[in-house]
Amino acid sequence: MLSNDDNDEKAQSYRDVASKREFLRKTLSEDYPGLDYLGVHNVLHAKAFWYRIVWISSMFLCLCIGIYTVIVIINEYKDVPTATKISIHSENTLLLPQITICPTNPMTLNLSKMSTDLFKANNIKYDMQMVEEFAYFMLLGSGFQKVDMRLVSQMNITEHTLLYDIFRQNMSVDYFFKFFFDTYGLQCTQLFKSCFLGSREYDCCQMLFATYTIRRGRCFRTIELKQETFDEMGKLKLEMRKPTFMHSDQDQHIDIIAFVGEHKTSLAPFPRYYISHSTWTKLRVQAKYYNLIAKEGICEDGSQTSSKAACYLREWMRDKVEGPLNCTFPYTVIEDRSHMAACHPKDLATVYQNIDDANYTVHNCILACDRWEYQVIHENVKIPPDSRMFARGKFDFRLDVSYNDLQYEMIEEVPTISFAGLLSQIGGQFSLFLGSSILNIIQIGIMLIILVKRCIIVFKRKWYFSRRKSKTVPVRQYGMTNIEAPPPPVIDQINKTHSL
Repeated sequence: MLSNDDNDEKAQSYRDVASKREFLRKTLSEDYPGLDYLGVHNVLHAKAFWYRIVWISSMFLCLCIGIYTVIVIINEYKDVPTATKISIHSENTLLLPQITICPTNPMTLNLSKMSTDLFKANNIKYDMQMVEEFAYFMLLGSGFQKVDMRLVSQMNITEHTLLYDIFRQNMSVDYFFKFFFDTYGLQCTQLFKSCFLGSREYDCCQMLFATYTIRRGRCFRTIELKQETFDEMGKLKLEMRKPTFMHSDQDQHIDIIAFVGEHKTSLAPFPRYYISHSTWTKLRVQAKYYNLIAKEGICEDGSQTSSKAACYLREWMRDKVEGPLNCTFPYTVIEDRSHMAACHPKDLATVYQNIDDANYTVHNCILACDRWEYQVIHENVKIPPDSRMFARGKFDFRLDVSYNDLQYEMIEEVPTISFAGLLSQIGGQFSLFLGSSILNIIQIGIMLIILVKRCIIVFKRKWYFSRRKSKTVPVRQYGMTNIEAPPPPVIDQINKTHSL
């Protein structure tokens, strides 16, 4: 037989269970109707215990699967899956690529003007050999190619360094470099005879501006020009003369190089196309515009101001010049392409052999995501020097650049999952595994908040009355026992004093 204490404990446990069920039922059914999610209230009140276990286990399993699939979808969204969109755009006018024109040989300095402005003006005894050697020293000290290595070994670097410091006076290295080559280097009027865009003739020196390219010397680059008519009727035509070199024997090996690229800051070593003497060179261009999504190792975001060619040269410049000398080429400082100081000519002259041995194939270059690229069909038409075309025009080189059609191909990456699509997929997963919607999620949140808050209130009250009961001691006064009355039901107290 059970003792009275055992019977009291068993009765108390039944009362506790009944109280909890009543607490849940009253909260979900009476005080806050409509918060019962997926019939959880009815399931918890089912008489069959196995049914409750099966239903709750199934719901928990579906919840885990739903959360897992949602995490997979979010991770996929973070990786930015893309699709490639290729489209053809037709324009009324189309921007021509940037054309940079350079002689293959940078030895185009004006020795006569140098002797008058530098040597004679500074009262220095000289002969033309000294002037020529100083010109070679400046070419060496600027990193330009085609200098005879035998002259390098015979040249007195110390003597020319002293002359350089006399001529430079208080000018910085990069400023004197610009002054020297702008004054004594190749001039626009020396190289270009006439320039046409479509049927209109322009001043070549307004259509092209002076610039410097790596190892090539002083060159000329086109401003932004737009082709307005399709095919050759809207072409850019440049007619050029043979440059004047420092030695007459150098005139036998004359070529002009045309670099083709987008309109960005460029050192322009490639892609290059050779224009030979007495040759009509045609460059038929097809434009492609890339608008990609930035990804590590694929492309860089933002408006990158350097061209693809300059990007390929970064590592070569660090290995050959900037690393060993802790300075850089003067023309990179002039055009704000480097934060390093310009190298003194004597420093570049001492490492000239390493610079002249160029190897651009090794690089670690990430291109811009937003860029133009050009495919060029190169066509040379050999024309006899005595033909009427060259005789009438009195030019030695001719270059035509044009689009066949005023169209460009756009290659664009578009994300396959937008933010709205992400929300739709998350909603689909929860709907599939839990039969939920946004309203159900709001319902769950409100239900959990109410139940948690009420449970905290119940716990606090139980703790308070348990401490109060433990401090109450039965005392007999005037034949009566001082016993506190039991507290009212918890759920009634909550409803009276803590309604949400």
